[in-house]
Amino acid sequence: MDLKIDQETLRPLVQKIVLDSLTPEAKDQLLGKAIASLFQTSDGAYGRPRTSPLEDIFRDETQKVARQAVLTELEKPENKQRIADAVSAAHAKVWGDAGRVEKIIDRMVDALSAAMVEKEYR
Repeated sequence: MDLKIDQETLRPLVQKIVLDSLTPEAKDQLLGKAIASLFQTSDGAYGRPRTSPLEDIFRDETQKVARQAVLTELEKPENKQRIADAVSAAHAKVWGDAGRVEKIIDRMVDALSAAMVEKEYR
């Protein structure tokens, strides 16, 4: 008889067996170490310190809140209009200056040339 148990089924069973075999003191020690690990940093790439798991979570969640706050502000009709007006003014300023237009064209030519050369040799 060939008995196969997948990892998803086996993992919780092993966890329960291990936890049930621990003394209350060992469980307290394990929990303490697990909590402490949330605050520990380690060496990252090139010797720079890596942030702790708790710092990573805080950063990620702060970014989510900030992103939502910015989106809420940008969705307000008066802000949409201000942004549209600013973009229109910037375009008028750029396209109204022949020197700037010429620089833009030069950059476009450089980018197109580089892209064509790159594609040709791939």
